[in-house]
Amino acid sequence: MKSVTVTPTHGIIFVLDPTNKEAVIPEYDHDMVVSYTSTCASVATQASVDGETELFLGQDAPEMDDLIQVAVCDISFPSGLVALMDSGDDRFSELRIGDTRATVVVWVDTLNGPTRVVVQIAPGEPS
Repeated sequence: MKSVTVTPTHGIIFVLDPTNKEAVIPEYDHDMVVSYTSTCASVATQASVDGETELFLGQDAPEMDDLIQVAVCDISFPSGLVALMDSGDDRFSELRIGDTRATVVVWVDTLNGPTRVVVQIAPGEPS
């Protein structure tokens, strides 16, 4: 699983296909760590003024016992490219998958301003 340390603009990252011009960004919900549509998931992070956030992206489940699973969602990635991005269009991490749909599973270290976010991508139709 690949990791990167970032300071996301506005304390939020998006999981989407960056080539999909028709991706629908979900409405922000202050009470939820993750919101999603069929083409994009948004994940709340620690505010950039409070410090850095460590992001993990991969197809394997995380090997960290202290994480909280906060979402399992089915997302479309038309080009087969998954990216973690912020609202400023900065791509923090990318993963090429062998399919156009995937189950996205998100874990965080805390429900209030996560400093560690793990995004697992399971390609294929959800079970």
